[in-house]
Amino acid sequence: MNNKIKLIAADMDGTLLDPEGKITKRTAQTIMKAQEKGLVFVPCTGRFPENALLVVEKYGLSCPIIGLNGTAIRTENEVLYQKFMDEKLAQAILDTLERLGSVYYLFCEDYIAVRRKGALHHSQAEFGEQAFKRYGLTFANGDESGLRAPIDKVYKFYVYEDELSCPLTQAIEALEHLPGIGITRSSATNFELMDQSVSKTTGLIVLSQILGIRKEEIMAIGDYDNDIEMIAYAGLGVAMGNAVPEVKKAADVITLDNQNDGVAHAIEKYCLL
Repeated sequence: MNNKIKLIAADMDGTLLDPEGKITKRTAQTIMKAQEKGLVFVPCTGRFPENALLVVEKYGLSCPIIGLNGTAIRTENEVLYQKFMDEKLAQAILDTLERLGSVYYLFCEDYIAVRRKGALHHSQAEFGEQAFKRYGLTFANGDESGLRAPIDKVYKFYVYEDELSCPLTQAIEALEHLPGIGITRSSATNFELMDQSVSKTTGLIVLSQILGIRKEEIMAIGDYDNDIEMIAYAGLGVAMGNAVPEVKKAADVITLDNQNDGVAHAIEKYCLL
């Protein structure tokens, strides 16, 4: 066993989850073995943390969640950290997205809005209603949903492109000049907007400080642009085999892809041997 690693941080979509959006039996069992050895496992995701908690629970796992790209950290019973966007910035983003006719999700403390009638994005939908009920969240969709949001409690905006929406490049060009804005991407079909001071890395730093764990004792695993910073920060940065080239370049090592239990392989090789 590598006694150096004490915390394992893993992105969810494209990393912890296989191409069908599931945690495989081998991966779940490997994470449990690491936890039994005293290691902390934490999903580090763009999803809202209440959704992520229910995803891992389905596979018998219990762990803290760094959610919404580092703007919220929580366990099953406690919110450990929150970072809301400046109210003026949130309002400026909302006004711009409305003017452009963009399709967006707006994540607030107790309110989630989808600016187009329809269900949650597939990555959020499986446990959406259950999460809303268990944690007392309000979900709204339709043309006025974003306008009803508590603008002083905004975590982030998630903007995506469909056949009716404003092109992402046009939306980014209209937004990137706003003071204090942070823009990141988790796939080629979306981008996310937060306070520029937060990221998965800042969430990881906050949690590791709470737990008394040094950066040299962290292993971070990911596959896309919004994972690059935390992979470069961690004592051991791991790129998935299916990661984009920029992530592989930032990583110390490359594991298998998410179709072949890349997370389990990395934990077994670098934490349990």
